Amino acid sequence: MDLAKDAVDPYDPAYIFRSIFGSKIKGHWQTWPSIDLDELRAINPDCVGWIHMDGSPIDYPVMKQRLGRGYNLTHNFSGEESEHGQVAMDFAHGGCMGERTTVLRAHHMKDWSMFKAIVSLDDSDYLAAHPTVEFIHEDTRYTARWFAGLLFESRDPWPERVRFADDADFGAWLSRVESANRFSADIPAPPDARLLACSTCAFEQEPNDAFAALAVIEQERPACAIDDRR
Repeated sequence: MDLAKDAVDPYDPAYIFRSIFGSKIKGHWQTWPSIDLDELRAINPDCVGWIHMDGSPIDYPVMKQRLGRGYNLTHNFSGEESEHGQVAMDFAHGGCMGERTTVLRAHHMKDWSMFKAIVSLDDSDYLAAHPTVEFIHEDTRYTARWFAGLLFESRDPWPERVRFADDADFGAWLSRVESANRFSADIPAPPDARLLACSTCAFEQEPNDAFAALAVIEQERPACAIDDRR
């Protein structure tokens, strides 16, 4: 299939899919009866997992972020240049789940690809329709429930913290999250919570230029339990 010919309509789902994944994965209606990380790493060894949110475009591999964000923002899953970039796990995690928070980042694209849907969670109706997110890492499938939405300035990315000195430090950070939370859902984050933080650009309220949605991990189970999603 001629990508240049199909690229006339940048909002076409098939074009978006190939832009994100690249020529090494063919077609839009790719089936994934299970998430085979070994298969994905054969295409890109930086792959560390998969993120999925029912009823939304979020259904992507997650990459280990290279030092510096430029590459992950400008190259697709197959390593080809693409404005869509990749979903990337903060390089500070070293490809592992964080003890307190696990931070993922991606572009906010007008075609609704990547993390556009994360910003849309700021709408109460969209949040109610998409209350949870799933993240597959290694052999574990994590189900997490959104509890906080935060606008912030990218020069002060405090919602993206990955390290905390102790329980008191984490508790103080949670208090700041609570005070800045834009979500109305009454879902508390306990002091021993493990959180998934998804961050992207935002353009709604200057000087804020970034948005993060935080989810409490509620369930862990074997990744092999995942059914075909397409």
